[in-house]
Amino acid sequence: MLLSFKTILVGMNNILNNKRERIEKLRLCLANCGWQEIITYSLISQEMKEEFKEAEKNEFYQLLMPKNEYHKYYRQTLVPSHLKIIEYNLAHGNKNLFFFEISSVAGLSYYEELLILSGVGKLINQPLHQLNYAIDFYWIKGILENIFQIWQIESEISFSSSSRGYLHSFQSAEILLRKERIGFLGQLDLKITQNYRVNEPAFVAQISLNKIFDYLAKFSSKISYHPVSNFPTSERDLSFIFSGSIDYSEVTKEMKNIGGENLREVNIFDTYQNAEMAKKGQKSVSFRLIFQSLFRTLKNTEVEKIINVISKKVEKRFTAKLRD
Repeated sequence: MLLSFKTILVGMNNILNNKRERIEKLRLCLANCGWQEIITYSLISQEMKEEFKEAEKNEFYQLLMPKNEYHKYYRQTLVPSHLKIIEYNLAHGNKNLFFFEISSVAGLSYYEELLILSGVGKLINQPLHQLNYAIDFYWIKGILENIFQIWQIESEISFSSSSRGYLHSFQSAEILLRKERIGFLGQLDLKITQNYRVNEPAFVAQISLNKIFDYLAKFSSKISYHPVSNFPTSERDLSFIFSGSIDYSEVTKEMKNIGGENLREVNIFDTYQNAEMAKKGQKSVSFRLIFQSLFRTLKNTEVEKIINVISKKVEKRFTAKLRD
């Protein structure tokens, strides 16, 4: 049975309306959390083109008659544009910058709408009360996870190591939605930021809205509810020494699989690397495990037994060493 043109048009309008609603909700949430929306220029220079080239996208639109050498190519990522904005603001005395933008990139065979977050400086800066907290990798990762919760896709998201040349090798990750790469996050490489006169750590996160909205259109999310436990939680900390190539999201996933339904949360709360560990390509990572039962108070002996199993299996699978 053939659908009428009107039926098809109504369906397309519904899709477009859903997309607009999601984008406006996203804008509102980010603005309410203190992010400032900006609009950047879509053309970049030859130097920026080479510094921020996407490995899987080597096709650039090039202007035949650019007005100057700084605006010759259509960008493939929003990162260089935001780095220029950060450079400009820092040069004019503006600090603690948190920007976001929803814009598009395009090449000869693709068009993609993206969300980018960029930040530099301190989230909290109150010297009088000795409260200082600078933006870091895990904070911006948490912002992304909150966004994914809005769309109810957080359970389908995973993170893997990244090899992008313009990101810090140990402070970056690729973002996957059901094994499809939808973006990345991390600290910008210090050599690149210094070229732009940005002398403090700068962090970015970029995701493809096209891929996410296509996924949402195919797989409608289902809202699920879990009862709130009336029983106390039990927390344990585990610290391991890993090689630099370990995917820590896999470690977290392994811990949750071993811990079962009583292991409610696994969070990374600290990373450490001294000069000796750096030479060996090692890093110390600390995890906080939160246990809680829906039906009773967990005994310390029960929790310690699970902790011992988790420790041994993580050491074996990831060739790690448990720190005292």
